[in-house]
Amino acid sequence: DIPWVKYSTQIKDQAQKLYNGIKTDLNMQNKNCRIAALNLSAGLDRREWPVEKYVDFLKQVSAKYQGDIDGWVVFTDPGKPEKTDDLIEQINQSIVHNVRAVHEPPLQYKIIALPPQSDIRVIMEFLTHVMVLITPDTSIAHAASAMGTTVLVLTIGENVTVWDPIGVRHQIVFSEDPFSLESLPVEKVVDGFDRLMNDVLSKK
Repeated sequence: DIPWVKYSTQIKDQAQKLYNGIKTDLNMQNKNCRIAALNLSAGLDRREWPVEKYVDFLKQVSAKYQGDIDGWVVFTDPGKPEKTDDLIEQINQSIVHNVRAVHEPPLQYKIIALPPQSDIRVIMEFLTHVMVLITPDTSIAHAASAMGTTVLVLTIGENVTVWDPIGVRHQIVFSEDPFSLESLPVEKVVDGFDRLMNDVLSKK
């Protein structure tokens, strides 16, 4: 997909630096890296999905697609970095629990927190390096369209197609509660992600 938006060399260089750092953390410096990104923030609390549900979602899909996705990058509002810290901590706790419960080697989730960015243009340019993005219905969902990034959008209310992503592969998962995303079941989001990944992987 061809991005609608093109940024300066300076913005591109900052985004490339972020991407290179992710590849280093994943020990994939010399390869193209298949990254899935997760945005936790939506501005309004009622439009955000609970962190513990993201943890459950990640545990399921990172295991299912470990041969297709090299790693996960999590980011949020730069003023609220504790959200990504909370998610990573819960993932780490689940790994420890798994080892103690079944006496097996720890699960390898390969989930990395993206350093907070004060300039949204850097995040948007970084999305050009991302295989797929999962996000609540917010500006980042529309940024994915602008940058040509495949996206899974979690949203409340009815299907208002005027706000759908344009020109990219996408899936939209709706909460049955028209006022909050909190009750959206993890299984419904996993199903939406499966449909999206089937589309992505069938068109490699």
